[in-house]
Amino acid sequence: MDLSINNTDFADLIAAPASAAARRSTLPILSNLLIRREAGLLTVTGSDLEIQISSTLPSEGEDFEISADAHKLSAIAKAAPTGAIVIRGDIGKLNVKAGGRYTLPTLPAQDFLLIKTAGDTTTLQCKQGELKTLLKRTLYAAPVNDIRHYLNGLLLKVKDNVLHIVGTDGHRLAAGKIELIEGGKDMEVILPHRAASEIIKRLADNEDPVFISVHGLRHADIRIGGTTLRCLLIDGKFPDWERVLPSKDGKKLNLNRQPLLDMLERIEIMLDRSKPYVNLAVSADKLTASYYGTDGAIEDHIPASFDGGAMEIAFNAGYLKEALRNIPGDTVDIYLSTYERAALIVSAAADTLQTVVMPARN
Repeated sequence: MDLSINNTDFADLIAAPASAAARRSTLPILSNLLIRREAGLLTVTGSDLEIQISSTLPSEGEDFEISADAHKLSAIAKAAPTGAIVIRGDIGKLNVKAGGRYTLPTLPAQDFLLIKTAGDTTTLQCKQGELKTLLKRTLYAAPVNDIRHYLNGLLLKVKDNVLHIVGTDGHRLAAGKIELIEGGKDMEVILPHRAASEIIKRLADNEDPVFISVHGLRHADIRIGGTTLRCLLIDGKFPDWERVLPSKDGKKLNLNRQPLLDMLERIEIMLDRSKPYVNLAVSADKLTASYYGTDGAIEDHIPASFDGGAMEIAFNAGYLKEALRNIPGDTVDIYLSTYERAALIVSAAADTLQTVVMPARN
């Protein structure tokens, strides 16, 4: 095999697949990339059997397939001087000319382990920028290694041509929705946390399409331009998140988002890490935040509008900050009922994202 390719094109082509390859594995083939040219298309694939990423580029020449170390190839491409990289395959080795002359061992391409799909396929289409924003604004609420495995990702629910995305760890919840350009049948699947993080990295802040194909409710392909991410979906039942959403019939606290974030930053200076709770006292025109600990105390306040009389409630300061950072707009509405019930936080300008934060019982 012979391949000559611009160093920048090659680095871009293998970057995403290399990120999916395992760095340490009892199966050496999982640390490799599969490089294949077929029918005028050069495809590079990396996989650790949980996530698989393939990138493609037009390439004329004789068909071939070969497998070599993902992270060494990626490092070679990044370190290469401007110009062409020349790659030649031989029996059991790969010769790479990229500034220096490198020789890498290869493994049989037919031994490369691919994630295979089965079952009926449903394909959705939405805008990259909208999906990226919604994933970022919900993923923070999802844990990574919770013992309740069905929480370690995001719920993707399709209903009436609307995609709902929800993340929760039981202490906070973030739920949002976007309109689909093209929708399939109604369904619910759980996208793993790591897969969601990788998708966010690949999505652009524009209106170009992204295609989500769900195979048999067990696997998903996310196609972004010339890159496709395939992952195993989480097998489990996501909690009934709509049931825990507080209603907007409660008492409404309206205030500017940034002053509240700034006040929480000041409060956190004094917080005890073992008890990171901030006490909030709400009145008709003011929100007072306070913390009293063995190593010091702080009290602060900002203007606010509250239609429910006087009330006190405590929250984990970090949870409250993360929720506020991910709410769009300058002004937020916080719906409260009692000191022991969850708060609903929404943008005063739009209702496309809802965040729930449970109160602290300190």
